[in-house]
Amino acid sequence: MKKNWNNKSKMEKVIIIMKVIISIVVMVAASIQLFGVWDKAINIAVPLLGILMIVQAIPEWKTNRSVAILSICSAIFIFVCSFVSFFMK
Repeated sequence: MKKNWNNKSKMEKVIIIMKVIISIVVMVAASIQLFGVWDKAINIAVPLLGILMIVQAIPEWKTNRSVAILSICSAIFIFVCSFVSFFMK
């Protein structure tokens, strides 16, 4: 059941825009890391993936809670791993 852009609520529009912006920033940071332009770009990309997982879990909470809970647990795991790897270096 797809809605037109005009039929979406403001919250749904904000979430979609946030997902697109965060995804683009993650792809840019990952590309910068892969091409060796900036060696620490992965320290930005990985936590942003966690934030993206949380943003994706927000609309899923109403329709499919198990997917939302799994997404939040994955985000927590990503944050813990990035925190540990950041301070272990």
